[in-house]
Amino acid sequence: MKPIYYTLLSTHYLAYTAFAQVINDSTEQLDTTVIQASSLPLETTPESSLETIRQIPGGSSIIDASEWKTQVIKPQDIFRFDPGVYARSNGTGNDTRLSVRGSGIQRRFGDRGITLLIDGIPANDADGSFYFRAIDPLSLSHIETFRGGNGLAQGANQLGGAINLVQKNGLTHEGTEASVEFGRFDTFRLRLEHGGSSGNWDWHAGYTQFTSDGFRSRQDQNSDHFTLNIGYHWSDQAVTRFYGLLSDSDALLSGSLTQQEFDDDPSQAGTAGFLNAPRNSETDRDLLTVRLGQKTTWETANGLWNFYTNYQYLDFDHLIGFGPARFNSKIDFDIDSFQVGFNGFHNYSFAGLDHKLTVNHSFEYGRNNEDGFSQFIGSPFGPVNPNVTDRENTSTNWKFYLENDTTFAQKHHFIAGLGYILTNRRRNIGSDDQPAGPNDPNSIGFDSNQEGFLGKVGYVYHPTESTQVFANISRSFEAAPFSESTAPGISDPQEAITYEVGARHQSDIFSAEVAVYLSDVSDEFIFFETAPNSGLFAITNEDTTHFGVEAASSINLTNLLGLDTDILYSANFSYQFNDFTFDEGAFEDNQIPGISRHVIASQFSVEADRWSAAITADWLPQGLVVDNANTIETDGFVVVDLNASYAIKENITLFGGISNVFDEEHVSDVVVNPDTFGDPSSTRFINPGDGRSYHIGLRYRF
Repeated sequence: MKPIYYTLLSTHYLAYTAFAQVINDSTEQLDTTVIQASSLPLETTPESSLETIRQIPGGSSIIDASEWKTQVIKPQDIFRFDPGVYARSNGTGNDTRLSVRGSGIQRRFGDRGITLLIDGIPANDADGSFYFRAIDPLSLSHIETFRGGNGLAQGANQLGGAINLVQKNGLTHEGTEASVEFGRFDTFRLRLEHGGSSGNWDWHAGYTQFTSDGFRSRQDQNSDHFTLNIGYHWSDQAVTRFYGLLSDSDALLSGSLTQQEFDDDPSQAGTAGFLNAPRNSETDRDLLTVRLGQKTTWETANGLWNFYTNYQYLDFDHLIGFGPARFNSKIDFDIDSFQVGFNGFHNYSFAGLDHKLTVNHSFEYGRNNEDGFSQFIGSPFGPVNPNVTDRENTSTNWKFYLENDTTFAQKHHFIAGLGYILTNRRRNIGSDDQPAGPNDPNSIGFDSNQEGFLGKVGYVYHPTESTQVFANISRSFEAAPFSESTAPGISDPQEAITYEVGARHQSDIFSAEVAVYLSDVSDEFIFFETAPNSGLFAITNEDTTHFGVEAASSINLTNLLGLDTDILYSANFSYQFNDFTFDEGAFEDNQIPGISRHVIASQFSVEADRWSAAITADWLPQGLVVDNANTIETDGFVVVDLNASYAIKENITLFGGISNVFDEEHVSDVVVNPDTFGDPSSTRFINPGDGRSYHIGLRYRF
């Protein structure tokens, strides 16, 4: 292993040991402390998350794992009814275009623009990138989404806010469970998990193995996920949790299609780039992720605090090879990241009013070694000469944020927050910090410090116990990840001022939320292509406007209609309106490509004592814009899914479903091609959605 592993892991261990001693010194009679599974004062549950969201002056929501455990294959299934999260499969493994309010809208692989958290601990690489493919949905208890400036208190600084993935532990998910699932396209999934507690300890371990040949040619994928969560309870007021994650996923690349290729056969593999050459069998995108972390949580008389340390290693190999001559290009990233942070809240009284002070302080360091090679670097029509990539990218982020919530007359909350972020991005080229060669357009090193202020002013009014009305103004700041940095150096940071108003309601009959926002974005990271269909891109900073509406509702039809039955009839609905436009330049007032303007999802479900069934419709009325000039737009579509489950016995459940019941040919996602150069017919941009498929599985709990 690399020397930095030892350095970071040693720092991790020493930090934990020192802090554990503080907890140990302040805790009495640990050897007699017994933690009961029914007592969860320090654990994050869907109920505690819902109470947190009630106090937030903006769009936020909870997704319970029970909503997807019998049907999820791709991340887009998870976020289907979250009104602020745009998630679409791009056709390679479980890679997903994941965006909130237009964050990272033009990314071609991987994601950015959102702070991804696992149990409140950052999961992004230090430069801001992340890969959702490393997450096993079946390891999660629930998901919290804090959209836009509503994620500042959770440590977010970007336009999209924060998504916190809360894992299962031995107190919230006791017992042993095994499930096996089969589906079309030789799809297979095995899940094993066990959770329990004894004395001061609790634990939860899970393993998921997944394989599929995929709907398209050369869409094979396989993955193994292992998660571990061990808790040690120092007392009723303090707990340390140790986290482990190992994710190994391999996926072939089927490539994007032209419109004609899609019309002829959406299941075929695409050709490669400007040479129109067939892909060879080596083309793939593989990802290995390892995470080791701890979080210590303790309760005081007037608050709750967390201290965490975390190490993450990511090995990303992306081979693009095509044609009989095997003209290959390989991206080989080895990324080490280390995070340390302190956050929490303190309740106090001042001037006759109740206040809640929230603090979030973090430091992140990452090193990315690029050791790939390319036979295309330079002009796509020039000589094919091999060039070895030899770069070391390092990132650091120091973030500090304070927020105060003041309560007036029990029904009014005024929230004010201010933060600061200091970032460094450094690129070294070659062993002597020198350019790698004249054919490499990104061969110039740089060392750039960028800083900015974060902030939020918000208001929440509680007219009733179940209803909140809110408004806020926030400021975000995002330094460019290395994929958004090109010669002669790092791009300018992307900043935004966002205005938001909305309301939410929660009751036994009807739950709903709606938020309307307007983001004035300065220096958004925008791609442009260097030559026709070259696949070679550069970055520019341009001012843009993001306007959107996020709305969702859930109705208990049994209670609403006063039905005298034990059967629960319910309906869910979600709607996004995304109007993201250029403010300047040749494309002024055009839509920024990559995300549909309208996204609608609806579901009707029936649940009885031993069985349940649901029908779901996913509707994109207008499809997706592909290029900055808005010359290409895909067709809209409606995809219908059916799912059902039946409890054979109390601990044995049979489940299954049919996806895309009517076998709708549709475009799930597009590869953003900033410029078609007047020839849309040759542009490869379509990532087809899956055709009709089915799955059936059995779950056994013991």
